[in-house]
Amino acid sequence: MILARHRHDRRAAGHSLIEVVIATILLAVVIGPVVMIAGSGQRAFQTSTMHGDLEVRGRRTLDRIVRELMSSTVGSMGTFPEWPSHEERLDFDQVVDVAESDGTITWERVRIEFQYGPGETNDGTDENENGLIDDASIALIRDPGVGAQATTLCTFVREYLEGEIPNGLDDNGNGLVDERGLCFQRTGDTLTIHLTLERVDHDGDLATRTFETSILLRN
Repeated sequence: MILARHRHDRRAAGHSLIEVVIATILLAVVIGPVVMIAGSGQRAFQTSTMHGDLEVRGRRTLDRIVRELMSSTVGSMGTFPEWPSHEERLDFDQVVDVAESDGTITWERVRIEFQYGPGETNDGTDENENGLIDDASIALIRDPGVGAQATTLCTFVREYLEGEIPNGLDDNGNGLVDERGLCFQRTGDTLTIHLTLERVDHDGDLATRTFETSILLRN
């Protein structure tokens, strides 16, 4: 009796093991696609977040530049080239104070310019190892000269505007040739600011956003 009972228990244990194996396989079949979908969803979310970050950076940067230009005049920009020429640096005078006694205006020279990012030079390589080639930043410099301090307005600036390569041609069809990722274009009293930002997403693909705004300058 004891032997028979022992054999019966072994058969029951073997049957249970098979059930466990089958259940494990079924569970893997069911959960596998769910895990893959969840992973894809997470990557899509991360990519979407990066694109959103570029959008916010670009809009905020253009808004800041426009605010800096609000008190400037056409004349303070000197010999700024007319369309279709463009510049990657903009110098202008800005009102910093108006005397209450006699209305005397105090002006300050301001510069906004395209600068290669920390560790980057114009050599066609990714020197700072952030996945971008010759990426740049936007610097704001008050009273430019020896020892002047620069404030960084934006990073992840593309070396050339989206669609443009340095070949002496207007590749992106905007009327400009070999324009940088930040460039200023003036037509009469209207100043147009072009900006392209670029980052590498989590899949190693480039996320790119291009912005443009115009401001009517005072005489």
